Amino acid sequence: VRCQAAPTLPDLSMIGAPCHPYSTQRAGRYASKSVESHPEYSVTFKDTLDMISMHTPKLVVSEQVQGFDKPIEAGSERTPYAMFVDALNALQIPHGYYLVKLNPDAKIWLNIRRPRIYMVFLRKDIFSVNDAKRFKDLALEVQDKQIKFVEENGPKPIEDILLPNSHEDLAALDSKRNRFFDAQELSGGNGEKQWKAQSSAWRSKLGVPMDFSPWTGRDNFVGRGFPRSKRAYDLVNCGWIEACKKKRLKITKNVTEEGINKQIHQSHIMDIS
Repeated sequence: VRCQAAPTLPDLSMIGAPCHPYSTQRAGRYASKSVESHPEYSVTFKDTLDMISMHTPKLVVSEQVQGFDKPIEAGSERTPYAMFVDALNALQIPHGYYLVKLNPDAKIWLNIRRPRIYMVFLRKDIFSVNDAKRFKDLALEVQDKQIKFVEENGPKPIEDILLPNSHEDLAALDSKRNRFFDAQELSGGNGEKQWKAQSSAWRSKLGVPMDFSPWTGRDNFVGRGFPRSKRAYDLVNCGWIEACKKKRLKITKNVTEEGINKQIHQSHIMDIS
């Protein structure tokens, strides 16, 4: 099937390029060439730049993790963020773009901490420098109002924005996700060895054996909407054990105490990407 581009150029482009190359949660993130050699690095530094150069949207909004603006490797002053801006300027797009950089955090809305970088590019033949400044001022004003609202009223619980278990789309999503993870489990490879080594070190620090699975091993565990992979299960178990230890709660082989469950699993987020 040959995809045909739209007859007119886009007004708005929303970009959510992979964050894995830049995430400071990734093992070896600051090792030499770790970012640039990551297989998803080119999505930002080639595919995204190619798209902007080819279609020149009037407005581009790109989201990334905070690690995008951290040193690309230990001892370096370069950051992926600065490199991306330099690469975009090097394209010499005739009109060029104004850049507005924002650093919002989900904690101003929800009861989780999820800081991000938003880069908003405004095409210079459409917007003026005053438009760019006005946009940034408005964005910061909305952010400040939301911060004050949360300070006075508290953040929204995560469960308030999730689909209910009965939603029809969840079953199809579960099936698709599980087929993907089943294929990954069968392929094995270095990725499996790496996460198992990381799990072993984490569990050693927590003082629990490799087969200790208090969360996924409980009798009433369903796991709907949850990746069916050994790695995902292991991460959630380790995260639950660590959360219990931080709260000085007793950990049992088969979690049944409702009070402990509520203290740990409600409004708690773990990124298993």
